Amino acid sequence: MAEKSSRLPGFYKLSLAERADVIAEWAGLTEEEKAILTGQGLSNEQADHM
Repeated sequence: MAEKSSRLPGFYKLSLAERADVIAEWAGLTEEEKAILTGQGLSNEQADHM
């Protein structure tokens, strides 16, 4: 079994929606959990500049 890695080459080049998709798949998130990534917390603009 391959180990999970936090290395996600090219992640910064993806759109915010694509980033949420990648993270949700990597972490095995439900659709509800994925929605939290894109709807609460930092604004997309704030997160995109981190």
